[in-house]
Amino acid sequence: MTNYVFATLDTSNTVDAAIANNKLFAENNVLGIEVTMPALAVRCGLGNLDHHGPDAGKPAAIQQALECALPNILYVGCYVSGCHKDPAQCLAACMAMRRNEMPTVLATVKPDLDSVGAMALLDLRTEARTALDAGLCNFNVPRGEELEFCGMELKALFRDDVMQRIQKIADADTAALAASAEWQPHDLPSRDNPWPSTVSIDGNRELAAIAAAVADFKVPLETRVEAMKRWLLTGEEPAEYREKVEKERQNMIEALENDGLGSSSHRAQSRVPVRQYRPGPQVHRMPV
Repeated sequence: MTNYVFATLDTSNTVDAAIANNKLFAENNVLGIEVTMPALAVRCGLGNLDHHGPDAGKPAAIQQALECALPNILYVGCYVSGCHKDPAQCLAACMAMRRNEMPTVLATVKPDLDSVGAMALLDLRTEARTALDAGLCNFNVPRGEELEFCGMELKALFRDDVMQRIQKIADADTAALAASAEWQPHDLPSRDNPWPSTVSIDGNRELAAIAAAVADFKVPLETRVEAMKRWLLTGEEPAEYREKVEKERQNMIEALENDGLGSSSHRAQSRVPVRQYRPGPQVHRMPV
């Protein structure tokens, strides 16, 4: 079960795109996740977790999602009213405010490891916060609990392995952003070293399968967020995507060998510019 609606904003310059985006912004509270188009970013009423363009220098979106205020946790009113002294009263007040609120949408322009990872992390943190409010003290926060009630931001300490996976996504996304701004060479894949890249996300063996899963526009975005949640918590990746990326990697190596670029004599000299794949607009309109 998810706590948010997940959406991909339509970046195409069409009337249909404008209508779809206008409807989404009018009917929902929207938190942007790497909404890199300024005209759309300014319409995200709950802010925009980004580290591109004007936001360059900020942490990756998934790192911001680890620390930012949860977008649908309405504790300010409760805290100001003083009802935080009575947990039952506070919970009832918060629930009443939530019922009167518009749905909260987490929206991006490009579902990838960083943006979908941020969505998944916000959803996991909200699950922990909601369970605490409901008195479910045995909620399985991955490592210990450091939670304060009402008016205070949730602080849940995740296991070290979860934090390591978050960091790997952040490092890969930051490296890819730097590579897109400045030409950087890297080795071509070979039979001896099929996954030589530390810059290209799709060339990083550990991240390749989950990256392919979250970028698959044929699958509903909510399903991709759930897959990312499982991967963050357990490291479990969708088996079909692991098979897919391994097969594609072998096909690439065979093609390079057929072109005479796969031998050891060429391998040391093989350098190509890093170019991140940028898919066309992908629209996931909300159900009406």
